[in-house]
Amino acid sequence: MKKQSASSVLFLLEEESACEMLKKLMPRHFPAISCKFRNFSGKPDLLSRLEKTIRNHTDQDCHFVIVCDQDADNCIELKRRISESCQKAGRKTVCHIRIACRELESWYLAQLDVVSQHFGFPEIINLQNKKYRYPDHVEKPSEELRRITKGNYQKVKGSRIMGEYLNLTVDRSTSFKNFIEVLKKLAG
Repeated sequence: MKKQSASSVLFLLEEESACEMLKKLMPRHFPAISCKFRNFSGKPDLLSRLEKTIRNHTDQDCHFVIVCDQDADNCIELKRRISESCQKAGRKTVCHIRIACRELESWYLAQLDVVSQHFGFPEIINLQNKKYRYPDHVEKPSEELRRITKGNYQKVKGSRIMGEYLNLTVDRSTSFKNFIEVLKKLAG
């Protein structure tokens, strides 16, 4: 695959929590990329407005990174649907689609050391190689995070914290690993 570096990236996100995580993560790890963020009011809103948003974006050198949760959707079908919108907008070659399996929070379950340290529950680190060895397979990661942090994890605030401390080299979540690979390519 050809290397596609980009100096400007517009993240198109299904919700505010992903936006808050990226606002912390990007300057730490990819300072050369000029980032803008557009979060929508959930996946249906993102999917319905995606084509128009991409088509009407005025910066012709911009790359788009579209991030949404898989939830209960078929991942291949969801990615195909997003890809069709990028194609219809006439900018498919600069669109990068990443699906969080099942939810963004699976990326956080992959790094229970961070959750443990920053949410004050040292005992949950022991769950990493047991219950959360394969976090992309967990059906409701956001519910699991709330449960193991006794309600202290909240989507937006929790994502802001996680964005500050996520380790890019942890590869327990394949969807997170694939997301980071796209960012590395865009950073050149």
